[in-house]
Amino acid sequence: MICSLWEIPALRLSQQGRHILSEGPINVSLYLTALPTKDLIDETKTKVDRWTKDNPDGYQRPLTRARKKQIMDYLLKEEGLFPTAVLLNCRGKVEFEEKEKGYGVLKIPKESLPLYIVDGQHRIEGLKYAVSQGHVEFVDYPLPTVIMTHEDKVLEVSLFYKINKRQRGVPTEIAERNLQRILEHPALKRTIEGSPVERKAEIMAGRYLDIVDYLNSEPTSPWYNKIWIPGTERKGKWIKQGVFAKAIGKMISRHSTLMVEPTERIKSFLLEYWKVLKELYPNALGERAEEYVLVRSQGVRAFTYLAGAVYLICRQKGSFSYDTIKSILSKLLEGEDAIDEDSLHYEHGAFPGTNERAVEQYYNELLERISE
Repeated sequence: MICSLWEIPALRLSQQGRHILSEGPINVSLYLTALPTKDLIDETKTKVDRWTKDNPDGYQRPLTRARKKQIMDYLLKEEGLFPTAVLLNCRGKVEFEEKEKGYGVLKIPKESLPLYIVDGQHRIEGLKYAVSQGHVEFVDYPLPTVIMTHEDKVLEVSLFYKINKRQRGVPTEIAERNLQRILEHPALKRTIEGSPVERKAEIMAGRYLDIVDYLNSEPTSPWYNKIWIPGTERKGKWIKQGVFAKAIGKMISRHSTLMVEPTERIKSFLLEYWKVLKELYPNALGERAEEYVLVRSQGVRAFTYLAGAVYLICRQKGSFSYDTIKSILSKLLEGEDAIDEDSLHYEHGAFPGTNERAVEQYYNELLERISE
């Protein structure tokens, strides 16, 4: 049963976070303590906010059995020391009863539990795995712990991203999801956009994942459930989320008018755009899609770049309808050297290559055809 009041001996200190929120600096209380494994693996007390398809607001990466075993082996066969602190965050209210010069008892009521594990989930899961394998001596293993108290979850996301992506690295797809969350925050996104660490392409991927998610989740979309996102089965997917998101980002940056267009309009346009392409190239976006470059990185990039040009033509015509888009893209199939399905075949087609230079070359050819 969950405890009604968790009392933890701790040393309190305060840090001032600068340039984080638009209203100015914030003061965050930090409580330094040590917690045993038995408390850290008790999900009524601590919990991982993991990103899954069912929990898209989560931010932690998936666990792997290999990583847990690696940590257990480290505990059993190597130094077995974890001198660096685990970071937890309390999103609720706490009380601190000071005894002497910052030292006292941190009191966390049931309503403020669980604490969320921002950094250290693999160490904790490794200890948990060791205990589950019969190494009960680790039940009371103490881990240095810092407990932060801040109600804004996006601060957890930002700290997790920067601690892990910048220092040890996290899977690209999870990093893109974390960037997506951070970039949605009007103040925290400045710490990413102004940083020399993140590349422009990475920021683009994080910024436009919502469009990719729309194309992937809309049942009428040719891309319905065909884009691989973390937490989903990889088999049967055509392309990774980041490839598509970066292509959309480049499409928008290439055609600066799109930067000020409503995102919802771009979403609905891209849905109709790919529907038209499916009508023009039914096999390349159908059951035999994996035989064609249209659903591979080079094809997605070239045709997504082209979508920006088609959007501007539709804007000039005053119509973003299916028929208007079709009237533009149908030009690709005109003439003796038409860009038909055979030319898009992966093995014997006419696509010039997979690098960005080849993609740009092909995009320019597509652009020239619809502009005739």
